[in-house]
Amino acid sequence: MEPEIAPHPASTEVVDFADWASNATSVLDISLVQPQKGNEDSTEPIKATSFNPDFTYPIFGDHETIFGYKDLSIKLQYTSGSLVPYLKVDYSSKYNGSYPIDNITKVLNEHLPKMYLTNQDSFIDSVKTDHVQFKPIGEKIHEYTREVKHGNEYFEIYKSSFSSQKFREYHARMKIFVLLFIEGGSYIEDDDEKWEIFTMQN
Repeated sequence: MEPEIAPHPASTEVVDFADWASNATSVLDISLVQPQKGNEDSTEPIKATSFNPDFTYPIFGDHETIFGYKDLSIKLQYTSGSLVPYLKVDYSSKYNGSYPIDNITKVLNEHLPKMYLTNQDSFIDSVKTDHVQFKPIGEKIHEYTREVKHGNEYFEIYKSSFSSQKFREYHARMKIFVLLFIEGGSYIEDDDEKWEIFTMQN
């Protein structure tokens, strides 16, 4: 029998708790972003891929609940190549009672790189620059083509290690995905140069 998950601590302290509670997995929207195809001058990027995480308990607790906001929306967007992150937190109102609300930015700061973007215009500029300048990090060790419905997709696999400062910075931007998508996943130490990490580019 699985152990019972304890509810958010505020659930027994705040009468209208349900009005201010959000499921973290549902309100966290993750996107990989690239420029508008065929329009390099566009000011509006498109989302190449948008999805919710599978798990948020390593970040927000086993209850996977965020307290203190109505109509909460957390957008965590990345440039599709170098994974430069942009964070935007929106809500219609914030709880102002005696019980402290969850500090979303403070919680996420523990898992995001120190230098992430909060200005959308700066992020759009990074998306465009990334699209032109990004080159996969590491040594290419394999490539292959896979047939899909509308043609072929080309993939490359690269090997890297933490002996590369550039890869360590890249890893700092991607590591949060381990917690969000691997059950029971945890971070690896980036000061251990014996690790070999494989990344796939499409």
